[in-house]
Amino acid sequence: MGQTKKILVTGATGYVGGRLVRALLNNGYQVRVFVRDAKKVSQYNWSEAVEVFTGDVTNFESVKAALTGVDTAYYLLHSINSTLKFDAVERDMASTFGKAAAEAKINQIIYLGGIANDSKSSKHLKSRAETGKVLASYGVPVLEMRAGIIIG
Repeated sequence: MGQTKKILVTGATGYVGGRLVRALLNNGYQVRVFVRDAKKVSQYNWSEAVEVFTGDVTNFESVKAALTGVDTAYYLLHSINSTLKFDAVERDMASTFGKAAAEAKINQIIYLGGIANDSKSSKHLKSRAETGKVLASYGVPVLEMRAGIIIG
């Protein structure tokens, strides 16, 4: 039997990310979570079963270190509530992540974006689509899933 794949999950303390981590663990994957604040992870019942990597997605060396030894990375990040220029911040985050993923030689990025197939899309949805393009521009295959609002 082959070695279990190591998966990196960004956004693990969010609604989707927290459930994704649980599902990955239940399916036998090794999971590393990349978070800004390790204390937030302790509230989850899976906290002892994951490797916690604390860092900043805007810091290339931090992202590359988090991705080292990883097969697949889930990119579940956004910054819509952080600044009025969230689109520029998201573009920079995606660029840093994509470049680090290429240098770390991971096999795939899985990105959860928003449905943005209308020319009259909001700034938020345009930014989600741009994030997918930027992630893919560094040569690592990107599986982009687009979803409407997620209610849980």
